[in-house]
Amino acid sequence: MNNKNHSELPVHFFTIVLNGKPFIEYHINVFKQLPFKWRWHIIEGVADLKNDTAWSLKNGARISPELHNNGLSNDGTSEYLDNIQKQFPDNITIYRKGNGNFWNGKLEMVNAPIKNINEECILWEVDSDELWTTEQFTQGRQLYLNNPNKTASFYFCFFFVGEKLFITSTDTYGNHTKFEWLRSWRFLPGDKCQVIFIFLSMPKRRVD
Repeated sequence: MNNKNHSELPVHFFTIVLNGKPFIEYHINVFKQLPFKWRWHIIEGVADLKNDTAWSLKNGARISPELHNNGLSNDGTSEYLDNIQKQFPDNITIYRKGNGNFWNGKLEMVNAPIKNINEECILWEVDSDELWTTEQFTQGRQLYLNNPNKTASFYFCFFFVGEKLFITSTDTYGNHTKFEWLRSWRFLPGDKCQVIFIFLSMPKRRVD
């Protein structure tokens, strides 16, 4: 760890998304209230059934043409992302394969922003359908400031399983303390994501 002023520790969020409306519209209203430097990396498009996502093929998985528009969202998500990037050009970066190409699995998607993160920061996964608050992000970041030797954080969640129905108990479906939910890491330039199986596991150098 270097000697930078850790009170200035920025947060880089990343989200992979395909057809994420209406949930994807929630996040920007939270991010723009944050009292620290932040950036949102959004990786949009179809993750092909290869590499880390190839496991689904044996169960008959396929990518239907009805699910996408030339490899991107077809529910208005693409247009929404373009709009908020214009509003927040210094805070939002969008990554797309282009030319109708699919991503080579989700691992390629989450690694796409890494080359653009050139500073020590907190790297925070925010799925398109997760509903975080400004207070949660602020308090989560403060944990790293208070504990400079810690490198990763798990979080409890209200896990929605139906209309007005959610799980809050621990070590039950949606809140297993041994593997859910790993969502943020202390990141240094050069770190990479190596494993994805529903959740993200990184960095390869160290996890507490």
